[in-house]
Amino acid sequence: MTRYWLRCTLPGILLVLATLHGCALLEPLQDPDTRIDRAVAAGEYRQALEIIEGMDDDERTGREARRGEIEVRAADAADRALREAEAKTAEGNVGRALDILEEADARLPASAVREQRIEELEHHRRIGLDALERRHRMMEAGALAERLRLLDIMQPLTRDDDALPDDIEELRERGTRLAAELERDARDGDPEAALERLRLAEKLDPERREEREQRIAELKTKTGASPDPIEPEDTPPLLDAIERALEADDLVRAGEHCRDLSEQALSGSIAERHRSLCERWEERRDARTAELLEQGNADYAAGHIHRALEAWEHALELDPEHSGLRSAHERGQRVLERLESLRGPVEGPDTPGETLPAP
Repeated sequence: MTRYWLRCTLPGILLVLATLHGCALLEPLQDPDTRIDRAVAAGEYRQALEIIEGMDDDERTGREARRGEIEVRAADAADRALREAEAKTAEGNVGRALDILEEADARLPASAVREQRIEELEHHRRIGLDALERRHRMMEAGALAERLRLLDIMQPLTRDDDALPDDIEELRERGTRLAAELERDARDGDPEAALERLRLAEKLDPERREEREQRIAELKTKTGASPDPIEPEDTPPLLDAIERALEADDLVRAGEHCRDLSEQALSGSIAERHRSLCERWEERRDARTAELLEQGNADYAAGHIHRALEAWEHALELDPEHSGLRSAHERGQRVLERLESLRGPVEGPDTPGETLPAP
């Protein structure tokens, strides 16, 4: 009876397992050509080529034409993935561009070009995220400093700290932690941004004022910042100048005015207007910089190196600290110097037809 039961149930169990695993148990029994066709139909070109590579010499020789067809399809798929990724990058969607290239990397034969592009995009993604995180910390620090200032004013008017709208000690502890992060951020970047971060850190954690004084003095010397706060009555004309520059699309001038006011002791409606105008400038600067970077990349790829350098230089006027722009501009300058050393001065503004390193 037991043997009869086993004979009846064992085939059923195997069939259920094969179904649950998507016929994985039966796949090794399929002939190689069927497995290759299934892989190609699914876009798994790497897997299809690996199946051919795993055959013995005679079988592999008989499928050379099939291998060539798969390699052509894989190359087309790789080109499409790169184009789609570049389109997403131009839109500013670096995360989706990385997804496209990494998905292609899992299905297609290895590619040094694709691997390099993934590394570049991942590098730019990290830089962008780091910059946004630093900016978020600045916004958080400014808001926290203002809350602490108001609580310090309210505290003497209350009979008990429990009557305050926030736990002032908890906020001070948070301010101390945030001040340490701002000090860390101040080690990198341009002196003006570093000075702004240290001044905010000073508001959040005044007990360490003496430790920061020397560094703040050094940064003031580098930036030429005035230690005296600007008078409120002098502020509106400068804010009007920012607004006029934005209306005229003069982003370089608007940025200069924003930086002139960023280190001053502004408050109330004046500070709010300054923040609003300069956020508008930052958004338009970032969009224009991205546009000029992509325009330069396209000109560079087409061999128009002078036009590429012009676009990158214009973008650097807007954002001198943009590492991607600096890197592209330096690479373009080196290539131009090599071309001139090989054939003498370039005749015109463009060098069409030149094969240049990837931007």
